[in-house]
Amino acid sequence: MPLFVVVIFAACLASFGCSEKLTPSPKEYAQVTFDDSIEVLIAEAERGNADAQYYLSTKYSGGVGVAKDEKESFKWRRVAAEQGHLHAQTSLGLAYLDGAGVEMNYQEAIRWFQTAIERGDVEANVYLGRMYADGKGVAEDDENAVSLFRLAADSGSSLGQFDLGMMYARGDGVAKNQEEALRLFEEAAQDDHPNALFELGMMYLEGEIIATDRAHAITLIRQAAKLREPNALEWFQTNARQGDKDAQFHLGLLHFTGSGVPQDYEEAARLFHAAAAKGDMDAQRNLGTMYVDGIGVSQDYAEGIRWYREAAQQGSVEAQFNLGLMYAKGEGVPVDYAEAYMWFLLAGAQKDTEAIQAQEMLAAEMTAEQIADAETRASEWQKERANAVTQ
Repeated sequence: MPLFVVVIFAACLASFGCSEKLTPSPKEYAQVTFDDSIEVLIAEAERGNADAQYYLSTKYSGGVGVAKDEKESFKWRRVAAEQGHLHAQTSLGLAYLDGAGVEMNYQEAIRWFQTAIERGDVEANVYLGRMYADGKGVAEDDENAVSLFRLAADSGSSLGQFDLGMMYARGDGVAKNQEEALRLFEEAAQDDHPNALFELGMMYLEGEIIATDRAHAITLIRQAAKLREPNALEWFQTNARQGDKDAQFHLGLLHFTGSGVPQDYEEAARLFHAAAAKGDMDAQRNLGTMYVDGIGVSQDYAEGIRWYREAAQQGSVEAQFNLGLMYAKGEGVPVDYAEAYMWFLLAGAQKDTEAIQAQEMLAAEMTAEQIADAETRASEWQKERANAVTQ
């Protein structure tokens, strides 16, 4: 049964490493890396340097420093592979498998994967295993796929660990075993395998074979989304539309930082606002900053202070510190050293070093009566918060 998302060829190349010398050349060539200029790589590739040929193929495939050209990429990939460049052989198999720069040819893909496997390339086991799992160019054979995935997984390949985990999760070619799937996903996730991060996050959400941990689950799913795992991004988008404040906040962060999605401050502000209105402390703090700095919204100190105050009342140390700054500087509010000192005092009580320093500096500008007033306000605030928590 087809199990796996088609791997984008350029992305696969990243797993082979592009920053070190991979294969000794048959004669003395200049040492090159993927970071060398296109001119250097072309010159060396034309001299017969297999490393340069391989790196050049990845440049053309990814459009890095040169116009994207799959046919040119294939040409150099094949030349390097025929010289015996190990990773070029595996990537040539991928080109034939995906029809990248050449007509799709499963038999040629199998031939090059087998060549690379015989020479010790771990990842080639995974790609050949997927062909058996999907029945591409060979009779569908899940058991053979499992054997190939296991060879890669046992060698530390996150690709092999994830694919083997999926076989255990679904019971394809092996007895269904969710605990083993969990173990393999955890191993692959340590190497930031995006699909493994997502599957692991869903396991923590569902809580069927491991204790439910929503916060950890969302952290894993957001990490997957940052790596452009489509299911992870869809999960956030779907749940955000349904009003889940955690999904709204984390999707807002992705848009704010441009991680896994285009950077969009206005969309980030919209999502933070939705989560903040539901009481999400971190969204309130972030929204406050966006209003104060005019990021994604029109600058509005009053609105920024309002959201800082909402977050500060919930104990956000950052919001408390920022409120202190606003009152100390008179930004959006009249200067009020006692109010500023109170917020610095509260943030300092949470071990915020910047707040402690600000408190000490402000004290030099205040009278003893103002400091006493601020300390009284802070004490009363802490009592009110403690009562609210216990109710």
